[in-house]
Amino acid sequence: MFVNLLAGTAVALVTAAVATAPAAAPSDGPAPVAAPVAAAAPLPAEVFATGKVPSGATLSAGDTVKSVGGRYKLIQQKEGNLVLYTADNRSVWASPTAGNPGAKAIMQKEGNLVIYSAANKAVWATPTAGNPGAQLEVRDDGKVAVVGSNGAVLWSAG
Repeated sequence: MFVNLLAGTAVALVTAAVATAPAAAPSDGPAPVAAPVAAAAPLPAEVFATGKVPSGATLSAGDTVKSVGGRYKLIQQKEGNLVLYTADNRSVWASPTAGNPGAKAIMQKEGNLVIYSAANKAVWATPTAGNPGAQLEVRDDGKVAVVGSNGAVLWSAG
């Protein structure tokens, strides 16, 4: 799971890992293969514990965002759908994006929530472009909404 907000941390970790790697001894054989660098750490649960997905953040397959009161949860499913569920796992709303395994949802900085296929092709989006700083909210009233930086609901479903 990777969140764009943590990209700087991942780069810092990769840079630190490369900077501290021991130098290879000279050899007449083939060039040594670099050791694999660990992927970014899994998304900490507290990042989305507020029920909000901030501008620029990514929900990868398997990521879940819960409403503040825990009554609803939004899951980017591995088969491609973004689905809003009740706490007892009843589906309330789903994006029409099944059949796109590995899809990810990005709350873009310009205001659109966009679901991309594993090949990075947009397969669904909210009509909310032109609202920089908008965020996605999972609400305890059973709605998932894109909310502008001024607090106005720009799109909702559920």
